[in-house]
Amino acid sequence: MKTKLDEQSLDWALTHICRYCDSDHFPRAFEFTAIRQNWKEVKDHILAINLETYTPRKPLIRFAPKLGGTHRIVHRLDPIDSLIYTAMAHEIQRSMGGSGDPQTARIAPSRVEPDSDGSFYRSARNAWQQHLARVESLAQKYKGGYILMADIHDFFCQIQPRRLAQLLVESRLTDEDHARVISHFLLALSPSSARGIPVGPSASSVLSEVVGASIDREVLKHAGDHTRWVDDLLLFFGTREAAHDGLRNLSNHLHTAHELIFSPEKTRIVSTGEFLANHHMGPPEETVAAGPAEERLGQIAGRWRPMALYYAWKIATPMEAVPMTLHVQMQSLSEFQIIGGAYLLHFNKAVNCNPPNLRDARRILRKAAAYRIRDLLPGVLDHFDQLMPAIRETGIYLKSVLNADDIRTHEAQLRRAWQNAQQGSSYINDWMCHAFSHPGFDQNHLPADYSSIISIRNQALIALRKQDVDWVRKHAAQLETFEPWDRRAIVYACSLLPPGERAKLLGAAQGHGEILERSVALYLQPSSDRAAASADVKPLAKGPDNYPSYGDKPATKAPDNYPSYGDKPEAKAPDHYPAYHADEAPDHLKLLKEIEELTLTLADQANRLRDQQAATADNKTALDQKDAEIKSLNDRLSAIEQIISRLSKPQSGQDT
Repeated sequence: MKTKLDEQSLDWALTHICRYCDSDHFPRAFEFTAIRQNWKEVKDHILAINLETYTPRKPLIRFAPKLGGTHRIVHRLDPIDSLIYTAMAHEIQRSMGGSGDPQTARIAPSRVEPDSDGSFYRSARNAWQQHLARVESLAQKYKGGYILMADIHDFFCQIQPRRLAQLLVESRLTDEDHARVISHFLLALSPSSARGIPVGPSASSVLSEVVGASIDREVLKHAGDHTRWVDDLLLFFGTREAAHDGLRNLSNHLHTAHELIFSPEKTRIVSTGEFLANHHMGPPEETVAAGPAEERLGQIAGRWRPMALYYAWKIATPMEAVPMTLHVQMQSLSEFQIIGGAYLLHFNKAVNCNPPNLRDARRILRKAAAYRIRDLLPGVLDHFDQLMPAIRETGIYLKSVLNADDIRTHEAQLRRAWQNAQQGSSYINDWMCHAFSHPGFDQNHLPADYSSIISIRNQALIALRKQDVDWVRKHAAQLETFEPWDRRAIVYACSLLPPGERAKLLGAAQGHGEILERSVALYLQPSSDRAAASADVKPLAKGPDNYPSYGDKPATKAPDNYPSYGDKPEAKAPDHYPAYHADEAPDHLKLLKEIEELTLTLADQANRLRDQQAATADNKTALDQKDAEIKSLNDRLSAIEQIISRLSKPQSGQDT
């Protein structure tokens, strides 16, 4: 009976989350940086868990605005649960053999195929292109026919874990015991409901494909030609009557077999001509305008390449922009100017529509954020209220491109944007705090106080940006009264405290018994103290089956004037206390940052010289000297990154 996780899948899960984040709907969590550093202890803890009896923590829940004005429920799992869930999905994915169900592979081109860098979707780009090609081919075949456009209503939230377990066994992807463990885990995440898988983690996309393949097999009985992308189906018929029969038969199957229904607003029968004219998603307009330039920059970006280039939000993508050194290199290319102009043109076109075309706007924002294209900034601030349903993409973009000069120049607009956002939900507040964690906001004291920040966690991360020692000291004194997400953020912000005071608090956090809090405390310790602390690992107060435990004393309820646990958001660590990623080593990051900043300074000086039309020999000499210095610094940076990469990879037989 399989009741524990596979070590290989757990290692892969950490790689995936460090690269792609644990949820597409929340900013990156600093906890995973701490977990990565303390991976041996955390991994041993998780591997010891008996999943048959394990109860995960209640996830954070937010209401994310949708483009149509409604909201969708999104989830963030506890970091330990996120690792478990991702590892479970990876185990199922390996059983799929990288191709899903062979019977339906042509209908839903394979997206689910792991790679060693932590992506669930090795062939995502080709899969989307194959999907588009199949749609166009079938549209030509049924040129005078009809297309049933069907969308499964609230797909992830309506999947039944018990039915999913049955399908896993029927598809021979796992045995009954393992399927029961997965079902138990999913049901425990939402004990008040017998349905739903988390919305946000990429792992849910893998499990949803198991249900999708089952639907494909049934569709083949009623319509020989169709295609599917996640929960969006296109069925092709020769006559309208046949299309209506297909809709009736498939609706009956969905409800009978899966208790799913089609969305009334998104399901319709249209002629092939109308579909091609009004509904077919061909290449984005900005890609048509600047395709070769996008392709060139994508090749340079490598692992930071935005998959939104091919399809927005159905594929997990890194949330980080390209490193600044790479950005400097890109700026000198003509392709960078080409795509900057194309993105600006089509972004303005999208936001100036009536109503605004937010689907296009958010896709362009995500791509512009990845490449740090600043051309869109004035338009983003001018249309901020209209972009509120795309607050995730707006927050990511602002964090990627803002600098201190921008914040001074656009202070009034940014202040108004913050004030207007306070009328929104916790989800909007999360992403605004993510954008406003930029240290440049200290000069204009935004946000002015903590009353407009909904959660203690975000308050802690803004306090860290402000270097507000008094706030940290006050809340650290009440640490036990807060819920886990908040408590870890306060511990994280304790890096601001004087050494003696900080050491005392971190020592208490390490002895607390909770594995994540201990990991964050260890992460903040000087490297010289870290090894000694790791060698003296204190046992947890209770066994791993009862994770998380806090000794014999349960955490007290927070005072009434503090937000409830359900309002806890996440935020990425401020720039002055950066998050480290899978290919970086914390002990070397300060040097890297200094070199990157110096490189940017020299590059700016060189650009100014070019702007002054370096016509004289003296100017030309100065320009050549600056370029030589930039090249030298880039060479040194590359060498350091190679060293860091080697240091960050565990050698055979050694711990991470």
